[in-house]
Amino acid sequence: MRAKGLLTLALGSFILPYSFFGQSQNPFTDQINRVRPSVAQIVLIIPDAQNWKSPRMPAELQQAFKDGSFIVGTGLLINDTSDILTAAHAAYAIQDVSKKLADSNIPVNLGVSFVVSNINSPIVIRSGTLSVGAQIIGIDPEYDIAVLQTAISPEGIGSRVGGTNNTVAPKPLKFSVLNPRDGQEVFVCGFPVGSRDLVTTSGTIASAEAFEPLLTANAHGFPSPKDVYKVDLRISPGNSGGPLFRESDGAVIGIIVEVVNNGGYAVAVPAKEVTESLTKHGVKWESAVELTKLPPPPKGKKLIPKR
Repeated sequence: MRAKGLLTLALGSFILPYSFFGQSQNPFTDQINRVRPSVAQIVLIIPDAQNWKSPRMPAELQQAFKDGSFIVGTGLLINDTSDILTAAHAAYAIQDVSKKLADSNIPVNLGVSFVVSNINSPIVIRSGTLSVGAQIIGIDPEYDIAVLQTAISPEGIGSRVGGTNNTVAPKPLKFSVLNPRDGQEVFVCGFPVGSRDLVTTSGTIASAEAFEPLLTANAHGFPSPKDVYKVDLRISPGNSGGPLFRESDGAVIGIIVEVVNNGGYAVAVPAKEVTESLTKHGVKWESAVELTKLPPPPKGKKLIPKR
């Protein structure tokens, strides 16, 4: 009896931190959890299993569609009309694969999938993937970006996965056009090639002032070098079209468009170029308002013009 009393006393005096039960108290993980629901998987789906198992299926696509779907890349929700931003080369892949399947008389649907889970509770009680239909509405090969339009509003997505009381519904991500600095901490959320899992990796800006041609731009008649960011983090081709986040506040500072050295580092198009292209083509986007004004230059000095 005495031992039991001592045990009760020990448990009564020991207070477990809330994070012990699964709720993060780390600002960085809080940023990740806030933006993850708005990162989308771009996927082509063959609705009829008999078709993707059919002898008519092009041989070069059989492995890609081994379970009836092909993960093309990553995207992000950018406005309240449910437009999804992704990479232009992902959009071209969609068009190429869709044509090959059409030539083989195999119907295919373009979809955008969101990974949803209840992260407001210490215990995850809902996890899965919600897919909605989409179509390509614009491609800008010069900066390797494209826009898809989905068939459901962000609010509709929230209601489909249980409402905002239980689940963090996708919300438009916000862009910051301020240039980062070398060594600044960043992270990406995306879908590694062939995987349905939304994966987050973190790293740093390796070069905030790189200037080089983009592969997709060069292939479509835009050979001139572009301002890009080089990012030091582990990454996969499936991250193409996904957002590059600033760790401090979760603002989108660029879009991943190329993976170099077997995933050793990534190339991102800066948010400034991305948002200028979106504005030029009449696509809405949201700004990280508190970060849109550059600080004034020191007295006696002038801003160096951007190349």
